[in-house]
Amino acid sequence: MKNVAFYYALANNIFIIGTIVITAYCYYYLAKQFMGKKRNVWLVGFVYFAVMLLLYYIPIPISNFVVYGIGTLSGFLVMYWIEREKVEQKMFLAITFFSLRWLSFSMEGCVEIECYQIIKKGIKENNDWHIWFLVFITQLLFSFLFSFLLLFFAVWLIQKVYIYKEEGMTRKELMLLFIPSLSGIMGYLMLKYYNQIYETDTKKSIYNIYGGYNLLCFITYAIYFGAILVLIFLFQGIKSTQREERQNHMLQNQIEEIKAHVEKVEKLYQEIRGIRHDMGNHIMILQNLYEKREYQEAKAYMTQLKQELDKITPEIKTGNPITDIILTEKQKEAEEKGIAFHCNFHYPQSTKINVFDISVILNNAITNAMENVNVRDNPYIEISSYREKNAYLIEVKNSFLNELLLNEKTGLPKTTKEEKDKHGFGLENIRRVAQKYFGDMDITRKDQLVTLKVMLMLE
Repeated sequence: MKNVAFYYALANNIFIIGTIVITAYCYYYLAKQFMGKKRNVWLVGFVYFAVMLLLYYIPIPISNFVVYGIGTLSGFLVMYWIEREKVEQKMFLAITFFSLRWLSFSMEGCVEIECYQIIKKGIKENNDWHIWFLVFITQLLFSFLFSFLLLFFAVWLIQKVYIYKEEGMTRKELMLLFIPSLSGIMGYLMLKYYNQIYETDTKKSIYNIYGGYNLLCFITYAIYFGAILVLIFLFQGIKSTQREERQNHMLQNQIEEIKAHVEKVEKLYQEIRGIRHDMGNHIMILQNLYEKREYQEAKAYMTQLKQELDKITPEIKTGNPITDIILTEKQKEAEEKGIAFHCNFHYPQSTKINVFDISVILNNAITNAMENVNVRDNPYIEISSYREKNAYLIEVKNSFLNELLLNEKTGLPKTTKEEKDKHGFGLENIRRVAQKYFGDMDITRKDQLVTLKVMLMLE
């Protein structure tokens, strides 16, 4: 009998360690999806495993609920140590994981109880310990696989439906997502508390007396489990709508800017027509001054006339008056900030490309470059374009001294601004325009130079 007890204890210990391993892996997997490929993300799972194993073997009676709470907290602290930003999001991950862990294992427990009752009825008269030990092993394996698959499915689903992982989370959003997890934890505690009271008073298991209670528990846990995942899905839907609204708002502002540019072009043409209308008078005045040999007055008059022409003529000539105005204004803005501005941009004449779309690309690309160009060591921005067969390419380069962090999924740079959910739409608009013409965009960094390339297909 001593050997039998040893076998049971050994199997139980292996099961518990295996359970800690799978929960630690799920915790690591969840953290990895939100923190990117950080070098030390594996520490989240490792520390969780080490803390749980230590608490299991120390000879101090601690409830499982507290033990798993300490383990989850340790994982949160490691996440914060690795990346000290988006704290609310990390709190959400820890709380959600803690709740899902209890709900998944509790659902498995309900199924295990029913299975055990069926098996027990089938072999109740068999006293062979080998049979009962095989039943015990089968239960452990079932518990291990069922709980792992359920928990991993929840973690996998979260990382799939949670689209905007790069964005932070406000405290209000945290409280919203915290409610179903808290409800699940409290629901679990209440049901366990009722069961404990019943067993204390009657010395009998409520599951054996009232079979419906076990089914009720399973349904309750499943509802809490599903509510957590559904709310995360709905939350991301709200975030998606908000992003679309902000993106449309930004696009509307750009439309207004382009309308303003069109108005400037119309005003420019009116002024040019006015000068052309008066050109005869100007020529006549100059001719009279030269005939009277008043060369100084003629020179002064010509200088003033040239200044008036320079005022209404864009400094940059691209082949399109609207892009002329845009690039000239951007050049003046860059020069005011002490940024050297080099332009070799040419508008693609006789193509299907709309000037509005080109304006969206130029506005967003140059604004983004101006916001991220280094403010020391001769900062500069360079814009160029060229055509290669049926492909039209726009390049915007700017000096850049910091580290360029790219989002692995989108390939776009991660914004370094505090309100990350309110930035990054400019590059998305550029990509949307490029894809409209069956092209795309790419951002690279070499040495101290960042290059944005936008390709548009002309045919």
